[in-house]
Amino acid sequence: RSVLQYFPESTGVLSASDCSTFRIVLEKQSQGIAINQDYFLKFNKSDVLSRMAKNKRKYAKADPLHPRIYKVTFMLNEEEHRAVARYLSKYKIQNKSRWYRETIITHILKNLDEDYPTLFTENEMRR
Repeated sequence: RSVLQYFPESTGVLSASDCSTFRIVLEKQSQGIAINQDYFLKFNKSDVLSRMAKNKRKYAKADPLHPRIYKVTFMLNEEEHRAVARYLSKYKIQNKSRWYRETIITHILKNLDEDYPTLFTENEMRR
């Protein structure tokens, strides 16, 4: 009965997201917090889906004027491979090529930015 109070259009079968939201409502009620239907409706599926769509990461598209024609190959030992595989699965990275490319280029650009050429050595500038 309490399910139908919060899901009036329900047939009695709830999705996983509805069940988790309903569990939160029950926990709040057990703590003595009054939950009305207005509070519950602010967590409807369309809001959650629209928030997920907004948070989707946008990647740069391949530039047809500058195609990638150079192949880079390198080897990893077993320990390095397991570390990379663990990282990729933990952060749900699906495109390994893009991740390797972005990681390497980011590192290179960061180092080039820090090691810019100067007229004087570091000791001369500190004087």
